Amino acid sequence: MRKLIVSYTGLLHAIKAGKLTEADLANALFHFGCARSHAMDFEGKHEGSEQFTNEARAFVWYEEGEVIARAKHTEFVAMIEKAESEGRVLWREPGEQQTYSKLSGFLAQHGFDDVIGGTKPNGYGGSNYDFDYSYHGVMERATQAGLQLEVVWRV
Repeated sequence: MRKLIVSYTGLLHAIKAGKLTEADLANALFHFGCARSHAMDFEGKHEGSEQFTNEARAFVWYEEGEVIARAKHTEFVAMIEKAESEGRVLWREPGEQQTYSKLSGFLAQHGFDDVIGGTKPNGYGGSNYDFDYSYHGVMERATQAGLQLEVVWRV
């Protein structure tokens, strides 16, 4: 089943844990919660913060040391650049929120029915359904819609 990877940190952890194969990654769609500049820059900081560096360095390969973390991040960048060249990556801009409608349009470009955005379910109490975006919500909506996608957001 094709993968839809919605979390940069989740992707790094899944790679480290051996949960994704090269074939999975070669066909996956990517719609990260972070901006491109954060994921692709090894020295990258979270928006509006000077405290947190790129997860590849700060969390995932921290114990292995900076040389290994940098090498793993370089592999990640090459994989994402290939996916970008094939139109399989949709980034959010710094300061922009992810929305279900943006994801839905991206999936439609890849042959999936435009169903992720949808309408508010009965009993929904939030102020803006499209902007109440969450990784778990993406997984639930993809499952409810019967999409042949495995949503990856945590290990």
